[in-house]
Amino acid sequence: KVVSELERHQKQLEADCGPLRFCFSHERWQEELADLIRYKQQQYAATGGTDVFARRWVCNAIANLASSPYDSCRGVMSTLYAGETWVASHFGLRNNSQMAYYFPVYNPALSRYSPGHLLLKSLIDSAHLFGITALEFGRGDNPYKLRFGNRTRSFYRGLWQSRGLRAMAHRLSLSIEWRLSAGAR
Repeated sequence: KVVSELERHQKQLEADCGPLRFCFSHERWQEELADLIRYKQQQYAATGGTDVFARRWVCNAIANLASSPYDSCRGVMSTLYAGETWVASHFGLRNNSQMAYYFPVYNPALSRYSPGHLLLKSLIDSAHLFGITALEFGRGDNPYKLRFGNRTRSFYRGLWQSRGLRAMAHRLSLSIEWRLSAGAR
């Protein structure tokens, strides 16, 4: 059902805007990444999400990852177009044959075609050509993860600190923050 629905959306989008063109990893990523950040910030503003790109160090870290020559830790900037129309983009982190799905963003004017799902389908369809055998979606039970995923894994987080009152206060504040964020999901 998911595949036939995506194929229908793809045919409609191609009929309206032109043939799909997908770039898995841009060599000249700077402009594409700047566009992704701008679109993602617009999305955060429209949805009330936290703008992680407002922190300069996040943008610098992503740029450093995008310029890394090492497959063991490299940013991958992917983009989907229909003709000359921008459909969707994604910035992920590659670790050899695995890629973490981090920052997808799509053209809201094309929402009736499910552009984010078409981007993810393109990414999955071409991943093997670039040596990617696993795409990690991260924590949470978002509907797209349930539609596109084929297994789940449990991950845990923890904290290692020295003893003392400051450390105890910090652990307490983190514990409260983690419990509140877990309840909000």
